[in-house]
Amino acid sequence: MAAATFVFLMAGPCLAAECENEYRLVPRKWHVSVWTGSHMLIWGGAEGNYYSQSGLRYDPLTGIWTRMSEVNAPAPRIRATAVWTGSRMIVWGGDTGHPMGSGGIYDPATDTWQPVSTQGAPSPRTSHSAVWTGSRMIVWGGSNSSGSLQTGGQYDPATDTWTPTSTIEVTANSGHGAVWTGTEMIVLGGEMPGGRYNPATDTWAPTISPSPLVVPYSPAVWTGTHVLVYGVLFDDFGTIVPAGVRYDPMLDSWSPISLTNSPEPYEETTAIWTGQEMIVWGGSFGFGKTNTGGRYDPGTDTWLPTSLVNAPEERSRHTAVWTGTLMLIWGGSNYADIWSFTSGGRYDPFSDSWTPTSLANACGSWGDGEENGDWDLDSLQVEIPSVGSLLLSWSRPSLPAGFGVFGYRLWQADSPTGPWVFVAQPSWPEYEMPVPGSALRFYQVRAIAVPSN
Repeated sequence: MAAATFVFLMAGPCLAAECENEYRLVPRKWHVSVWTGSHMLIWGGAEGNYYSQSGLRYDPLTGIWTRMSEVNAPAPRIRATAVWTGSRMIVWGGDTGHPMGSGGIYDPATDTWQPVSTQGAPSPRTSHSAVWTGSRMIVWGGSNSSGSLQTGGQYDPATDTWTPTSTIEVTANSGHGAVWTGTEMIVLGGEMPGGRYNPATDTWAPTISPSPLVVPYSPAVWTGTHVLVYGVLFDDFGTIVPAGVRYDPMLDSWSPISLTNSPEPYEETTAIWTGQEMIVWGGSFGFGKTNTGGRYDPGTDTWLPTSLVNAPEERSRHTAVWTGTLMLIWGGSNYADIWSFTSGGRYDPFSDSWTPTSLANACGSWGDGEENGDWDLDSLQVEIPSVGSLLLSWSRPSLPAGFGVFGYRLWQADSPTGPWVFVAQPSWPEYEMPVPGSALRFYQVRAIAVPSN
């Protein structure tokens, strides 16, 4: 293994006064995100024991980040749910070690929050589900300190009122998935085979054919005609194996989907529907994480892998949204949840390619105070060996009081002037990588400096 060491130089983090109109990125996992039609909204989550009530807006066309107002924002939390109404984002529930029964409505047009009424609201909970019907948000299930719940509520943002959902013919559930078909909410996975809720009649009906997939935190998508679920099961020997099903609500029938070329079996993956394919990406099993994924076409019952070239670092507890042309991945946590990310990726299924999420105006993310992409850090010229691996290491920077280092970002280039290509976001001041062959490379590193209080 070849080793190379270089000194990390740093001019000091961007301070709050310099960030008046820019966003200080904070590492986060277990946050929520929605797509508005033009921006990805991200809110809440946690880094370690720090729970956030901050949020940001990302424009994939310009790569510009804008911070969201925190005035009247909901209290900090993780594992909340969020729905997009067509004009506003509604956040509800979650936990900070104890379940929460509050929420907020964010209007990106005015950059304002207003609270969700707690009168008549469902009891505090986490690991619940929420869907948007076109006029109401339906919250259901989840858990509290007493266990899983079979209760829920319909929330009308026009009147700021709640109506409880029926508890007849439905079993308590937590960590499940839910989709809206246009007329009913279908609940599946978690701790029960499945159920169908009609908000117009406030009635539940079980799925006649039980789903063969009963796994917490299995992602589900609605295709317009079927529910697709992809997750993991444990076989008779305790080995984790992939599992996928599709449900036809018209026939009330389940059928398995092909597992040939399906992604590696991981829990806590994300899934989105493109209009033609379900894309599954990331996840965890035990302490392990992955950055693999797959594209499932229900029309042909086939899988294609997502490219690993320039893919985001392995993670779970991230979010994914579909823009109409791209899947946007953001945040999450790494191996053993030691570190949360201030990074993401843009995946184009039409070209099967990844590009990093822009951080051009992410003020305060990098230690040198340069936010325009023209970095002044010294570079290390490295002669890459033809075989083996390369270990890069650097010194931990000294930061002003009130700031801490939560990790680093590493770039490489074929010349000292770039273009610079993002490589990884290591948690510690070193990074080992396989070498593709003999070449001359240049490397730059930056610390992620965020307020420590």
